[in-house]
Amino acid sequence: MSEVRLSWSGADVTVTDEYLDVTRVSVNMEQSRAFRDWRVPRAIELAQRNLEASEADNASEEVQATLAMYIGELYIWQEDGEVVEPEVKVS
Repeated sequence: MSEVRLSWSGADVTVTDEYLDVTRVSVNMEQSRAFRDWRVPRAIELAQRNLEASEADNASEEVQATLAMYIGELYIWQEDGEVVEPEVKVS
């Protein structure tokens, strides 16, 4: 199974291509501007919370997995043309 390394706001994570593909399908299905205007900032907020928890919790596996999930979602939203600040980068 192939993996992609992503970085966001100082966090480096690895996500599987399979997860990104599933998330990409979900993002492509959601064309509602109202949903996108709500979801992208919410995903950023949740990623930030998990980043802070990761730093406070010495990066438990559960927190790291959740952080990777949100950063992967942000990457797909960004790939689909939404603005994500800070930008998600492929490392």
